[in-house]
Amino acid sequence: MAFLHPRTRVAVLGLIAAFCFSVPVISLNVISSSKCVAECGKRTNTLASDLVCPDSSYNTSADGMTMKNCLLCESTGTAYKSETENDVWSFLFNQKYTLQTCLFDRSADTSLSGCENSCLPLRSIFKNLWFKKNSTDLAFDYCTDVFTEYSGDCSTCLRGKSGSVILGNFMDTMNSACETKPNASEGEIVKLRRPLFDVSTATTTSTSTSTSTTSDTSSATGGPSSGLSTGAKAGIGVGVGVGGALLLGVLVWVLLLRKKKASKKVDGYQYEQPWEQASNAPTSGATGGEPVAKAMGELPIGARPHAELDTGKTPKGPDPVELA
Repeated sequence: MAFLHPRTRVAVLGLIAAFCFSVPVISLNVISSSKCVAECGKRTNTLASDLVCPDSSYNTSADGMTMKNCLLCESTGTAYKSETENDVWSFLFNQKYTLQTCLFDRSADTSLSGCENSCLPLRSIFKNLWFKKNSTDLAFDYCTDVFTEYSGDCSTCLRGKSGSVILGNFMDTMNSACETKPNASEGEIVKLRRPLFDVSTATTTSTSTSTSTTSDTSSATGGPSSGLSTGAKAGIGVGVGVGGALLLGVLVWVLLLRKKKASKKVDGYQYEQPWEQASNAPTSGATGGEPVAKAMGELPIGARPHAELDTGKTPKGPDPVELA
């Protein structure tokens, strides 16, 4: 800066100093023995002015990035001094205070919009200030029946709309802590159901629609993805196999049935005697039971006819009867 005019140099230095002193000193709740002091700051309490609400602020603002780094560190911290001074207590408190500020204290904030029915019943729980002088509030004092009943729905609603997914993650983490109640004195930590700062599921509807559209586009353009998962493909393969087996079984059954019917038809043609030789067959040219002499042409070959000669005798009549 030697090339600048002395007055200009003073002005520039003044602007730099003013800018440096205008940057807020951010600090969040952390105990002095925690490994997270560097990430959270040297102050032992959290101010409302240190907190941010929109998802985007955790990656773009100084306050948001400080909160993000602090919570990520405290989520695995095991420092313990007392029941109200330990990493688990600080971890839950910083999330609780953020939810209180964003959902119920900042009237101009839109984090609660659309989730009033699910989240408003929790207002009295979050409005209870934890960080008070000589506070005796333990880490899990907020785990009332009301919190257990409504926190799940509130978390789902917050994560279902863009801009408040991280707040929904905070609520879900507090709900998880109520279920497991980790013992900080034994080095236990809160179990996270999902990453604290994961915003990949900002809106369930848009995610599903986007996935469907991507699959349709891949199919239309002949992309590498078929749009079907491995499980779906396996299910289709099993279905085709079962269908083929059933079809084959039906064909075999039809063939056997036809063969059986054909066999029965052949068995029905039994041998019958010609009616001329049957014992009850009618005699040739007669309508009664008397035998009829056949003509010469009807005699068997080699048979000689027997002729009866007429002797001219008259038949003898009956003997005369003598009258008494």
